[in-house]
Amino acid sequence: MFPFRPCGRRASCLHSAPMTVTAHLDTPSVSVEPGGEQHVTVRIRNNGDIVESYRLDVVGATSAWAVVEPATLSLLPGRTEDAVLTFRPPRSPDLPAEEMPYAVRVLPSERPDGAVVPEGTVRVLPFHELDAQLLPRTTSGRLRARTQVGVKNLGNTSAQIRLAATDSAERLQQTLKPGTLTIRPGELVYADLTVRSRRRLWRGKAKPHPFQVEVTPATDPDPATTTAPAAKPAVLPGTYEQLPLLPGWVFGLAAMALALVTLWFTMVRPAVRSAARESVDAQVKQAVQAAVNPAAASAPGTPRSPGAGGSPAAGGGGAGAGASPGAGGGPGAGGAQSAPPAGPGAAGGPAQGPGQGFSTWLTTKADPGGHGEASYKVPDGRLLLLTDLTAYAPQGDEGTLTVSINGTEVATLALENFRDRNFPWLTPIQAPPKSKIVLSVDCRKPGTPPDASATTACAESVFVSGSSVTAPTPTPSDSGH
Repeated sequence: MFPFRPCGRRASCLHSAPMTVTAHLDTPSVSVEPGGEQHVTVRIRNNGDIVESYRLDVVGATSAWAVVEPATLSLLPGRTEDAVLTFRPPRSPDLPAEEMPYAVRVLPSERPDGAVVPEGTVRVLPFHELDAQLLPRTTSGRLRARTQVGVKNLGNTSAQIRLAATDSAERLQQTLKPGTLTIRPGELVYADLTVRSRRRLWRGKAKPHPFQVEVTPATDPDPATTTAPAAKPAVLPGTYEQLPLLPGWVFGLAAMALALVTLWFTMVRPAVRSAARESVDAQVKQAVQAAVNPAAASAPGTPRSPGAGGSPAAGGGGAGAGASPGAGGGPGAGGAQSAPPAGPGAAGGPAQGPGQGFSTWLTTKADPGGHGEASYKVPDGRLLLLTDLTAYAPQGDEGTLTVSINGTEVATLALENFRDRNFPWLTPIQAPPKSKIVLSVDCRKPGTPPDASATTACAESVFVSGSSVTAPTPTPSDSGH
């Protein structure tokens, strides 16, 4: 192992020929703690007959942290002198805790072939030291947050570590994975920490929750093998900032939306409806004027109304369309009932003047699985401008209700979906002379009126209202088209 002939682990090392020097270690085996120091005395004697100079150095693995002083000695024949060997092992995880051999080489300058190398052993004692950090120390989240606990073993022997997370207010749930670590010398190991609050924060400012992580050695050092104290437990402070589930901009956006809705219902919508009503009123007035005086309506430069001249209006049937077969007001099939007269020219009687209010009731009954109809025929020479239709199904029947004008459907409803339903038309629907307003009911199942017994037939009605004007007489120019 050493570059010179070993003498064995003895208290002295002698050479028989020539035996000019002897070297003796007072304590061949010693123990030393990393970061500390230990001394061994090396006694050297000149057995020769001349003055000799000796050079001393340490050989082996300990030479990096061992030194002998003085490094040179000069002895007269028969004289003895001491040198001191000092061990200073570094406090580092790179130097393991174990027993290591060493040797001191004593080399004469005049007779180098008489060198001696006394040997011994030094035991490096274990020490324990930890470095722990929380990365990051402050973490945030709405429901939970994650961080890491980093632990590095700065000792020269393996260490077992226990981790525990606590908070004094007991407002957090904390999970450490893993909870126990085994770390080799110089190794850095991480554990994952998940933190969540026991109560949710819906709104407001972020709420800080302080907590701490304790890093504790799982086993104490054996006092028989080391005098070094155990590694001190480390306490790592941290903070979890709980963020609100609903950020502040959500409430700002909701307030803006509420302001816009309020603005719509209080200012914009009434203005729009007023403008639409004025436009419709103008169109109705123009249609009535056109019906009363078709010559003026057809004059150059005068715009024609959508319903003038007997042409079909939106949603209405054209003049001359046939009525549905079987429609009528006979017994059992229902009939048209006029509302109380509202003055001259009311519906159901002869029209008086250019334009009068109009309203009528249509009622019908139908057996389960059957069909019922009621109709109203527009008088000859009159044009109906319908602006309102209200359907009634008070019994809660099941089936289908259909309203048609001159063979064209204007409303179809499922009886089970309503009790009364109103249809206002901004643009009047025209019913030409001799056309029919027909109410049709297909009954699947009669209903039971509130606070009454079950019925045996479906019974529905419709109220139609608007205005009745004199039908325009076609002009030669109109008939040419």
